[in-house]
Amino acid sequence: MFEPMAAASRAIQSARAGTPLYFEDGPVGDLERDALAEGLPLWLEAKAGHLYLAANASWPGLYKLGCTRKSVAERMRGLSGAGVATPWVAAHSWAVHDAHGLEALAHRACEHWRVEKEKELFHAGADILIETVDEVVRADRERLKAALTWYLPTGFDMRDASVHGKSPANAGL
Repeated sequence: MFEPMAAASRAIQSARAGTPLYFEDGPVGDLERDALAEGLPLWLEAKAGHLYLAANASWPGLYKLGCTRKSVAERMRGLSGAGVATPWVAAHSWAVHDAHGLEALAHRACEHWRVEKEKELFHAGADILIETVDEVVRADRERLKAALTWYLPTGFDMRDASVHGKSPANAGL
């Protein structure tokens, strides 16, 4: 009756909106809760990936904030092969539970530094961009934890943002 991935998507949207989950009493509510419990681990696995902050020596002071479901190194190789004079370098990356969703949230949080509407380039210091994305990832994890604790799979990392990669000071930028 309830599709597990759809139940998980609805629950994630509700959590991000700050709307409490509501289930009917009785068998229908039980079916919906079961679908969520089944679907949430599937949803998290399907959406997991990385956010990255990339720099290119050809554009000093500009950073690309993007996401990938592949490895960050593989994404940097793909960006660098796109006819640019110098390679893209990952200045920082985050392992995240919803790569595309968190990329959209991070872009909104960094909007005032965006170089051009609809582009993923931002003009700000790497430290402030990293701090802003850290907060986006941390806040989203906390929202999900608060709303979905009973349905999250064992081992789901609810710590602050999982941060990987080089700091701007040693990224070779």
